[in-house]
Amino acid sequence: MDLPKELLQNVYWAFYQKFETQEEFEAALIKYNDIPSKRLPPLDRIMLPVQKVVIQYPWVSLDEEEDEDDDIDWDSLADDDPRWEIDEEDKQFVIDTINPAGFTLGELMYKINQGACTPMNGSSYDLSDQDHHFFEGLEFLTDDDPDFPGVPVYYMILGS
Repeated sequence: MDLPKELLQNVYWAFYQKFETQEEFEAALIKYNDIPSKRLPPLDRIMLPVQKVVIQYPWVSLDEEEDEDDDIDWDSLADDDPRWEIDEEDKQFVIDTINPAGFTLGELMYKINQGACTPMNGSSYDLSDQDHHFFEGLEFLTDDDPDFPGVPVYYMILGS
């Protein structure tokens, strides 16, 4: 099956909270995308014709002691100074649908939001706490991930 290589680049969203219902989320998504020069596709349009997908996203961890140090003159640091280094790793979650046609725009964005704003496994991997928490689309990575055979993996592009 040919899956889209890029998806939802023209849908605007900021991960800031979980929603009780998909309907509540969709109302917020419509309001967030209410820009005169832009039109949100219909929320019931099938955007991804699969029943399960893995969403990966970047997670940045800063050393809290260094992050709290306001006395650093960042402009004077050499490019190879270790204080520039951040710990970035990819996190992921799986979402699924019972719709045999696949994910609609509304359901896909709702489930991505819920997964991205949920601390995972007792940790605080909640995107609403990150600087980069603005949704900028999805990019297809693979459908051959050994942890999820046959399940497509999309990488979530985030901005600040």
